[in-house]
Amino acid sequence: MSPADLALVQPHLTPLVVAVRHEIERPNRRIDAVYFMDAGIASVVAVQADETQVEVGLIGPEGMSGTAVVLGGDQSPHSTYIQVAGEAQWIKPINCARR
Repeated sequence: MSPADLALVQPHLTPLVVAVRHEIERPNRRIDAVYFMDAGIASVVAVQADETQVEVGLIGPEGMSGTAVVLGGDQSPHSTYIQVAGEAQWIKPINCARR
């Protein structure tokens, strides 16, 4: 993120210590917060109809959760949770505040 973009977002970020299995997103449910990992790792997991789970992505300090929100949506078909404990900052998406 550029310094100018960070300056716009920074006042709205809330720091949080995240424990293993802390749930960030649930499949097909509204995304209530977007997380930026400072330390630790989040797993993005696809859950099949037969409940089989397959890890399809990782989120570390270089990424963020809630990409569906950036693309104009408000939910993901995947589950996202903390796989390696650490620290994150979160922000409530604007579209969630209006509901």
